Amino acid sequence: DKVEPDVVIFAHIHRPMILRLENNKTLINSGAVSNTSDIINVNGKQYTYGSYLIIEGEYESKEISPITYNLVKFTYDTDEEAKRILATDMPNKEVAALELTTGQYFDRKGLHEEACRKESMGESNAR
Repeated sequence: DKVEPDVVIFAHIHRPMILRLENNKTLINSGAVSNTSDIINVNGKQYTYGSYLIIEGEYESKEISPITYNLVKFTYDTDEEAKRILATDMPNKEVAALELTTGQYFDRKGLHEEACRKESMGESNAR
């Protein structure tokens, strides 16, 4: 038989959300613990912050029982994480560090093509 879920949980969208639909269905995106596009303004300075999801309920219950969903958001030192990225031989590390600290994303396809071009010309570091 066709089973229709009441709750769908997904991730890798980098912006957390819980959305209750009119048909009594729920969509949840847990966000990301790092490299998020979720931005908070504190005293005039913008910070990105991570998030994760806590689900509480009766595990493997055969009966209908309550389930709660709690999105937890936290700030962390993105500048320090960016410094660690810049100290690696990661391709496009400057862009990755900028994305991490600003929460703004750049053209991944173009960056990938550039990295492949450099690799074919022998410009990249061996892994």
